[in-house]
Amino acid sequence: MSLGSPPFPSWDPHFTSRFSVIAPFWADIDLSFTDGKVYFNHILRSSAEEVVAPQAAEVFDAAKFLVLSGAGDAGFLPTEVITVTWQNVSPYPAYYYSSQVCTFYAIFFYLVAIKAVVFNFISQNFWLF
Repeated sequence: MSLGSPPFPSWDPHFTSRFSVIAPFWADIDLSFTDGKVYFNHILRSSAEEVVAPQAAEVFDAAKFLVLSGAGDAGFLPTEVITVTWQNVSPYPAYYYSSQVCTFYAIFFYLVAIKAVVFNFISQNFWLF
């Protein structure tokens, strides 16, 4: 995920020096020969006390639990959560590695000036090069 100008289609091996990048899994992903998918979700509330739909409440509760278990901050109640999931994706070139799939995700949490990110990897036939 790039923050600023995307590196594709004119990829430059020195692109990280020009803008910020978050790389939960540093590899080329190819969706052309597999049933892999990439999902993006953005949930927002104006305050930690705002009542939200049950599915959104589950996401906010999960984010709070992750921060509590990872950093011990019981007072963290996020107001914004962004999730990106790469499900059953293969490395490039997928025609060669189509039997090797991986699922992983990144979760970004925000609470005013406090920000956190969590990466999680669900191994199925994990890529090891």
